[in-house]
Order: sequence, then C-alpha cells, then structure tokens
Amino acid sequence: MPEKHIENFLAALAAGAYEAAGSPISIAGIAFGYNEDIDPPNYLRAACDPDLCNGPYRVEHGDPFIQYDGIAPPRWNFSVTHEPSGQATTMTVGMLEGQFVITDLPPLVESPEPNDLLALLFGNDLPNYVVVERFDAFEIQLADTNTWATNWFADTTWFVEGDVAISFGGANGVQVSPLAAPQDSFVYYCPDIVVRDGRTLVLDLCDPTAPGLYEFGTAERYPFLIDPLEIEPYESGGVSYLERGGIAVVALGDAEGNTSELISTTGADLLGGDYAGYRTLSADGRLFLYTDHSQGSGTYNHFWSPVVVVRATDTGAELLRLVLDGPVTCLESDGRWVVLCEGNLDRMIDGDPGIVALVAHNLESGAANRVESGTRVFLPARP
Repeated sequence: MPEKHIENFLAALAAGAYEAAGSPISIAGIAFGYNEDIDPPNYLRAACDPDLCNGPYRVEHGDPFIQYDGIAPPRWNFSVTHEPSGQATTMTVGMLEGQFVITDLPPLVESPEPNDLLALLFGNDLPNYVVVERFDAFEIQLADTNTWATNWFADTTWFVEGDVAISFGGANGVQVSPLAAPQDSFVYYCPDIVVRDGRTLVLDLCDPTAPGLYEFGTAERYPFLIDPLEIEPYESGGVSYLERGGIAVVALGDAEGNTSELISTTGADLLGGDYAGYRTLSADGRLFLYTDHSQGSGTYNHFWSPVVVVRATDTGAELLRLVLDGPVTCLESDGRWVVLCEGNLDRMIDGDPGIVALVAHNLESGAANRVESGTRVFLPARP
C-alpha cells in the first residue's frame, strides 16, 4: 500500500534516519534534486536538519491517482499538509523495477518533536522490545534505545523474532535475515523462528514426517519441546509448531488453515471450544492468542474474523476477548501488551485485507489505543 510507504518515509525523516529514508532511492540509482554529486541520505540530511521534517503531517490522496496501465509504472500522488502551519505540497510514491520510490520532500517547516507511532500506541509505557517495519528499514526500540536499520526485505516481513526477520524475497523465495544485515540472509522454504536460551533457531516443517529445528546459519539441530508428530496430520490440514518463553504448542490445521486440534507443554485447554484461526504465543510464553471463527462469535467467514481471544497458557483461562472494526490480520504480544492489525474487507488486495489500523491493549492497566496506520509493529522475544 503506497499510503504505508509515505507514512514510513515521513517517519524516517522525522527520526533523522536519513540512511533508511534514502536507501530505496540509492538502490534505484536515482538522485534527489537532480544533483548526482549528493547522495540521497546527505541530500535529505541537508534538507531536513535540524527540525524541518518533524511534522506532524496530514496525508491525503491527491489528484491524479495513477494506477498501472501496463506500460508506465504506477504513481500515487498525495497531498501532504504540515498541520500546525497549514503549508501543503504534493508528494508522489512511484514504482521502479518493483521498488517503491519517493523523491519528493514534505513542507519544510521548523517544528518541535513529532508524535511518533510508538508513542501513539503505547504512550509512556513502551514494551521493552519493539520492531517496526518501515520504508526499506526496521525501527528498533530496545529498552530506552531507538535505532533504525536499513533492510530491503522489511516491506515483505511477516514475522520477527529475536533480531531476525522472515520475509518474502521475490524470486529468491523466503528470506531469513538479521534485522540489521539483510546481506547475510539465508533462503529457507518453510521457515519459522524460535529464540531459545539466546540462540536463534529456524523451524522447518516442509516435510511433515521429518520436522527440524536448526540454529540460524548452521546445520546444528535442536530438539523440540513437544514433538510435532504427536498430532498426525491428515491430507487437507497441516501441523504448526509454536515455541516462545519455554512454552510450546502444536496445532493441527484444517483445510481453511484453522485449528482443529491443539496440544501444549502445559496440558491446559487453550481453545475452550473456540475455532481458532491466526494463533500465536506471547514473547514470554504466558499467553496464547488467536482469532475466533466459531459460529456465533461474530466472525465473517472461515478466513477472516474481527474477534481476538487471549488465554493464559498455564490454566487456559480466558483473559481478554476483543472485537475489532475489521478483520484481524496480525497478532503480537509481549505478555503485557497485545497489538493487533485491523484490516478492511472492502480494500482487499490479492485476497488480503491489509492493515488500516493498529490496536494496542495493555492487559495490566487496561489502556487501549487505536491508531490509523498501515505499518506493521512486532513484539518479538528479545535477542
């Protein structure tokens, strides 16, 4: 979604992450301002320093809104307004050889510190470890330190654990790469990530009869906490393995990918009669989260549901049940915060409702925030 890319580009400028903001242009071999003697990061630094790109900005579709016509690459024009001053300009998100590129600057107005996404979601009570997918980069909040790391796989990342991301890599298959070192990526066919005792392990369930757990970048094999083969897969379903915080769950999926059978190392009933779709464990292993597709729950269909359930892994007790305004398209939790992606069935792209908002809920304080954003926020186990 081009809206997400312009949002993340503006966030990178506000954060002073000029290497990340300029990376797509550098890769595409394009110069800002038609000056080939100044590389994109330095151009952005000169234009924005010290406080000229902080915003906050209001972004709206401009005119025209140009889609791909089979010949010219697509371009999306946006009206970008600096809200305190009212100054506005048009910024264009383009495509070049499959890469989103932005060569325009927002209104350059001196401003105080901007409202950033993490503050809007969590207020002053940040999780200890947060990773945000940005514009060819990751924003990494670890304790009190905020850093940005350029990673050209960021836009297609669907899972982060420790300091490793799983991303679609185009023709090269599924990429597993360190957040800050995409050049050190490895290609796996059916990967998932487990962090155990400080080690990053890659889970491979391609062959359901011979599952494997290997240290990232090596062939060293590790044992499962619970054998995935304890549940025998049938023809239309598949077995998944979750492990976080010393807790493991094995689930059998049906033809729609929803859970028909589940066992865990705690022995607790983690479904309570529900019909689970998306499912995950919190980073500390204390919570099991899933979307409920059972009849009467408010689900749309077998594939998309706005209903989220959070259960304690030790007892199976239901701790929280939320109903979003749209289908849930991601689930994240560190054990204290729950972060959900909310999609929109009216804006389906290739069968995917995408992300139109993020919802954060604090299980301890009850604080809840909803932020309109297309950006993915991850709450991984710490590296």
